[in-house]
Amino acid sequence: MSRVLPGTQSVEQMRELLSRDESTRAWLSHLDEIGDPPFCVTLPRPDDAAPEFLDLAVPHDEFDKLVWLLPHPQRTPGVWWLLERATHSVVRTIGQIEAPPGFPALPRELGELRRYFYFFVLLAVRPHTLEFHRRLGIPEQVSRRTLVDLGRKMSVHRKNYGKGGIDTPSWLTHHMRGQLYQLGRLQFERCHLWDTFIEPINAAGIPF
Repeated sequence: MSRVLPGTQSVEQMRELLSRDESTRAWLSHLDEIGDPPFCVTLPRPDDAAPEFLDLAVPHDEFDKLVWLLPHPQRTPGVWWLLERATHSVVRTIGQIEAPPGFPALPRELGELRRYFYFFVLLAVRPHTLEFHRRLGIPEQVSRRTLVDLGRKMSVHRKNYGKGGIDTPSWLTHHMRGQLYQLGRLQFERCHLWDTFIEPINAAGIPF
């Protein structure tokens, strides 16, 4: 596939691409249902992006590609529209156990961007995640150790597929929504306790 700047599609063209496949069509319906985000979606400027990539442990050899693909509301209007809606889908569930619909595989017509797009969504969610952590008193060190999994998953994608991208982006929404935390060398996830466990826990007199 030729290296043409992706995402120059209009919003209408992007919607048409997403409507062709059942999984992206269902996701499009969800994005239409939640509507525009009630906050401003932002990404770093190309000249300012490297420090944020470093904070997320993004492999250095991915920097140039990420800067080249960086969505922009004027240059890539269709992609920016999708970025805003996808970011809203994640941010609106920060602090909740219930997750938003998973990220579907994007149309091949988006070229290389289809492998990197969800990184930009998670990057746009990041300020909201950090603000949620601050309100809870989560130490900055725990926040950083939790969110560097984004960079790790980029390394895993290249190792598994031989090309750049982000691995298991839907799983990474757990990190971004305040549902999962890296404590020491282990990750701990908040979840609802299964009903089968509640009775024996109460019988044992354990506070719950």
